[in-house]
Amino acid sequence: MSDRDAAFTELQRQFVAMQESLSLLQHDVDDLNEVVLGQQRELEGLRRENVRLEGRLERMLDTDNFPSLEEDKPPHY
Repeated sequence: MSDRDAAFTELQRQFVAMQESLSLLQHDVDDLNEVVLGQQRELEGLRRENVRLEGRLERMLDTDNFPSLEEDKPPHY
């Protein structure tokens, strides 16, 4: 094998190694993307729940239906 053939073979090996690395990195990026999308969906759900609970609290405060601590005494009092 000539020096030229050896150099070409080495370049091919390096190219294959880079393709393998790129493939693994792409897989990792895809996995991370799925995690981020899941967190985004969860965050949006929590924001909607927060808005719902804030509205409920506002309605309770506006209508004086907020239970006082005096009304919620345990039965043993």
